[in-house]
Amino acid sequence: VRTPRLVMHSGLAALANDRPADGLALMTEAAAGGEPRAMANLANLLASAGQLGPALLWARLATVVSPGYANGFRILGKVAHLIDQHSPESRAAFERAYALEPANAANRYNLGIALADAGDRVHARTLLESCLDDRSVGRLARIALSHL
Repeated sequence: VRTPRLVMHSGLAALANDRPADGLALMTEAAAGGEPRAMANLANLLASAGQLGPALLWARLATVVSPGYANGFRILGKVAHLIDQHSPESRAAFERAYALEPANAANRYNLGIALADAGDRVHARTLLESCLDDRSVGRLARIALSHL
């Protein structure tokens, strides 16, 4: 049975094997089939390709279809932030991702950046400092803190 989730995993495998066109096609199929993780992945792929309008639509849909999926909100926040650094939608998405997974350093980092962009340096500093020991975002947090 060719389920949307299986198609999504095939798309991820294609991307990992340096077949971006196949990966994009498979991710699009899986997203259109209703798989929220594929919607978020597709939004990320489209954003990386500079297609911010369609990326924003897929990211929004991912969060509607799966309101408990923190990574979907993280990607929505990223895309909305790329479109407008001071986007209320971006900040709200990062807040939701953080509320769903507060222990995730990427969520703390992203919300910290959004708060810094909004001028809330005190809360931004607290969140960014909490990321310093994380291997995935610690270096970025140090850079952000140096600009506060």
